[in-house]
Amino acid sequence: MSKRDAERLVEEAKPIGYRKLYVISSEGKSRINIAAQQCRALNLAWALSAAQSVSGKRVFVIGAGAAGLSCAAALKVLGAEVGVFDRASAPMHLQLGCHHRFIHPRIVDWPAEHSTMASANL
Repeated sequence: MSKRDAERLVEEAKPIGYRKLYVISSEGKSRINIAAQQCRALNLAWALSAAQSVSGKRVFVIGAGAAGLSCAAALKVLGAEVGVFDRASAPMHLQLGCHHRFIHPRIVDWPAEHSTMASANL
């Protein structure tokens, strides 16, 4: 992707009326599974870095679910100083202690051959 693509993605992630707020949204998207959330998060982190370097900047991520944690990790790797906030007391709180809701990165692709891969390959 080009810098122009990055700038377009960053602009699309801004809610109207905000300059430095970005949203990882599933609105209008048909897939809201964990792998899709992670892809959107990684794409936004990449776009922010490509459009306006994040290295050395303080970034706050609101939401410690799959998308928020993926974005925070990517921004940290890209050199940002990252803080993560969530209204719950622990990250990924919906999955804590829930042994019947196993998170598998490819389950949405079942029964395709690659659906049993344990890696998301992101």
